[in-house]
Amino acid sequence: MKKFITGISLTLIMLLPKLASSQKPLFSLGAELAFPAVNYSETGNSGIGGSVRMEHPWSKHVSGLISVEYVQYTTREIKEFFHQQFSILPIQFGIKYYTKERGIYPAGFYLSAELGFAGEFYRYSFTDPYNNSIDDHHDTYVGLCNTMGAGYQLGIIDAGFRFQTLISVNTGITTYYNFRLAFTIR
Repeated sequence: MKKFITGISLTLIMLLPKLASSQKPLFSLGAELAFPAVNYSETGNSGIGGSVRMEHPWSKHVSGLISVEYVQYTTREIKEFFHQQFSILPIQFGIKYYTKERGIYPAGFYLSAELGFAGEFYRYSFTDPYNNSIDDHHDTYVGLCNTMGAGYQLGIIDAGFRFQTLISVNTGITTYYNFRLAFTIR
């Protein structure tokens, strides 16, 4: 655990070189709407969730990001008494580029890229129709994740679209489209 905390601390120090500068970070709270993509679209359902993001200005066009989100996908019936539920918790570090030079606060069209780790949580339940019992099974995996996105910042409203990819040794590659509507706290 100490190695994990040390690793996170070193990553933060490397990714946020101007944390001690006079520019203040911005925080945003957002609602997430996710739709499965590529191979996951055949087996997955849509999901909803929320996110918290810290954005720290590095220059007039570039900001550093730290984001944590949680998305819960709707329960899916695989077979007649067998259900699957999937949720994900990505923690990502990244960069955001504004096409318009920022004033005091960022505004306009932006592009973003993030990289991090994600916890994947699976719940499988089987209902036995003969004796009315439910058998639950839970699996948890940790993998790498990355995302590329675009959006528009208008005042305190941040609307964005991202393509999220999760890579795990146990589950392979999972991809989804993510729409985010957030309110910025200044």
